[in-house]
Amino acid sequence: MTSESKWEAIPLSNDHKPELASEKSRILAKGGRVATLPGPPGMDLGPLRVWLSHTDAPGLAMSRSFGAHTVGVTSEPEILEYHFQDADRMLILATDGVWEFLSSEDVSQMVCESVSKYDLHTIAHNIAKKSHKLWRKYEPVVDDISLVIVDLSSLTAVRKSTATSSIEMEERPFLNQSSSLLDRSELL
Repeated sequence: MTSESKWEAIPLSNDHKPELASEKSRILAKGGRVATLPGPPGMDLGPLRVWLSHTDAPGLAMSRSFGAHTVGVTSEPEILEYHFQDADRMLILATDGVWEFLSSEDVSQMVCESVSKYDLHTIAHNIAKKSHKLWRKYEPVVDDISLVIVDLSSLTAVRKSTATSSIEMEERPFLNQSSSLLDRSELL
């Protein structure tokens, strides 16, 4: 994210969902099937899922996963390289439950508008709560909602310092605040 009044979100990953052409073609080539959860006649339920060709199992709503190696679902990561710039302000790492109803731009603006008022833990908690509310509004279930916000301004200082001396990381931590998953008990 860059700039002061409005931050630009720079996506550093892609969602690996069965409906993506590249993911779907791999699944089909491995003998899988991509379809929604069968519902009452003439009605499908939920997102597209990965199924065995001959039965409605396993029904995975993702095309990449640790441990799930069936009909084209793979644990092989997609590796993208990004070189941080001095203008980069924050790094947001979040599960798909955060990104389902909030765009990168939405989350970027929430952080931008809050960073001068709240610590990063509070900002992450507020993003998680907003995400949870949107899940409850649009879906009967709530997916996992976890995120971490990293302040990159100290990373820039570390990078510049380590170029001229051998400073220990403990002396210049680049993570000011970390934030965590939304404790579901706080929503009751």
